[in-house]
Amino acid sequence: MNRKAKLHFTLISMVIGFLVAVQFQTVKKPAERDTRDIWEIRQELGVQLEQQSILLSQIDAQEKTIYQYEKDQASSKKETLLETVEQLKTEAGMTAIEGTGITLELKPIAEEVLMGGSAGKISADLLQRLVNQLYLFNAQHISVNQYRLGAVSVIRDINGITAVNGNSLPALPITLTILSKNSQEAEKLYNRMLGSELQEDFFIDDIRLVINEPQQHLEVPAYDKRINVRSMIPQAADEEE
Repeated sequence: MNRKAKLHFTLISMVIGFLVAVQFQTVKKPAERDTRDIWEIRQELGVQLEQQSILLSQIDAQEKTIYQYEKDQASSKKETLLETVEQLKTEAGMTAIEGTGITLELKPIAEEVLMGGSAGKISADLLQRLVNQLYLFNAQHISVNQYRLGAVSVIRDINGITAVNGNSLPALPITLTILSKNSQEAEKLYNRMLGSELQEDFFIDDIRLVINEPQQHLEVPAYDKRINVRSMIPQAADEEE
């Protein structure tokens, strides 16, 4: 074998040796890398599972919060609705009310009774004027002989007899109970009625208007008639949103 052939053989042997070494390293390293990758994947999977668990816990907590909020909202709406209904019933006169106010007594003039005259009656017009005057003086709630005056009350003459809410008033005496907003308003109402010209108008009709001092505990009864509501359409539940 000449020198040139030996050189070629040596170079070929070196190349083959290098390739064998590279192949050997390639065979060894993947096993080590695969083992490390699986461990890392397991660690990452554990972290992901832990984060998922935390996220699910947070979602559950948020859902509970939303549920409680919606429950509170529904309860709040219900309470508000009930309060509104009670307020409307009070304003309409459908509930008995207790408070501070005054009483008025309509009595026949003594001289008329002593002379054999009848006890007398009050006209619907004069009674309506009295009620209007009371409301003008900031009266809050009024009853006439225990007949509550409400938003739909009517005072009218029926065949010569004065009627309140369709109930005929008897002969005198008649008592009116008037409630004010507070003690101060009751005192103002009392003083204004004392200075009112209505006393003279009643005297002309042979009626004595007695204005009693304010009292702390007076009561007016509830409106005793059915209130018919017209031109109102119930709202569907899905329209409330």
